[in-house]
Amino acid sequence: ISTAYSSGIPTRTRKQFCGHPLAKSMKITFCALCRDGESVKNIGKEAKTLFPYDTEYLLIDNSQRGINCFEAIREFTAMAGGDLIIISHDDVSFKGLLFQDLTQEIEKVIKTDSAAAIFGVAGCTQRFRDVGRFRDGAKEQFWGFPNGEKIISLDEVFLVIRKGEGIRVSDDLSGFHFYGTDLCINAEKAGKTCHVIDFSVIHHSEGKIDGAFFKAKDAFEEHLRQIGEERIIKTTCSYLYGGLNPRKKSWSLLKSWQLLATHPSRDLARECISERGQSAMGILWNIRVLGVWLPECAGHLKSLFHMHRSKAKKSPAW
Repeated sequence: ISTAYSSGIPTRTRKQFCGHPLAKSMKITFCALCRDGESVKNIGKEAKTLFPYDTEYLLIDNSQRGINCFEAIREFTAMAGGDLIIISHDDVSFKGLLFQDLTQEIEKVIKTDSAAAIFGVAGCTQRFRDVGRFRDGAKEQFWGFPNGEKIISLDEVFLVIRKGEGIRVSDDLSGFHFYGTDLCINAEKAGKTCHVIDFSVIHHSEGKIDGAFFKAKDAFEEHLRQIGEERIIKTTCSYLYGGLNPRKKSWSLLKSWQLLATHPSRDLARECISERGQSAMGILWNIRVLGVWLPECAGHLKSLFHMHRSKAKKSPAW
C-alpha cells in the first residue's frame, strides 16, 4: 500500500480554498484499490489536481496484492489518518470540480443532520428512486436529488466516510460489488445516515455486469437473509432481496431485468437474471418476462417507425 504519492505536479494549499471552514479543518485520506501500477500513477495524479497538499494517499497496486474491495476497505478504514476517508474507483477524473465543491456539499448536510456518516455521488432511496449525478462513460447520469427521502444504497464510484463514526464493511463479505450498499445498511444499524451530494465526478466506464457480478449478488442476498433484512433494496444497477417471500423475490428479479434494458452488458445480464428467475419461478418467469419484453419491443418498433417517417419526409420528391 502506498501511503505517499508524488506526481511531479504542483499541489494546492489550503489557502487556495477560499477560506471555506470545512476545507480548512478537515484532513483528507484518499483511497483507491487500483488494478495495476499505471492505475496507481493515474489516479494519484488526478487526485492531486483536486485535493490539498496534506492529503494522505492510500493506493493499492492490486496486481501485486490480489485482494478484493471489502479487504481493501478494511485496510483503508484502519489505516486512514484523515477526518474524511474517500474511497474512489481508479478510473475517475475530477475535471471542472473544486475541493471546495465537495466540502461545501458535506458541510451543508452535516449542518442539518449530525448523524450523517457516508456520502456518495449517486445512490437510491427507499422508494426505489435513483438520485445523484455523475458522468458515466460517454453520457451524464442525472437523476435529481433525494429531497428528504432516505438513502438506502450508494454507488461505489466515489464514497466519502466520516472517520470516527464506527462505520465499516461486514466481516463475512468479500468481492468487488455491493460494498456501498453494505456500508449503508451498517450505518443505518449504527443510527447513522447516508446522503447523496452534488459532486459530479467523471467515471470512465459504464460498469461490468457479468457472471461474477451475479455471483456477488447471490452472496450479498444470502448475507441479507442471514441478518434478517426483509426489504427490497434498489442499487443503481440491480434490485436486491434476501428474504423468503416468493412474490418479493420475483418482483425484484423482474425489476432487475427491466433496469438493465439499455446497459451495454444487457444480454449477458438478462441471461443471468433469467437463470435465477426460472430456478425460482419455473414457467411463470417466462410468462412474466414476456409481459415486460413485448412492450419494450413495441416501443422500439414505434421509434423505428417514427424515424423512418421523419427520413421519408425529408427525402426530395422526384
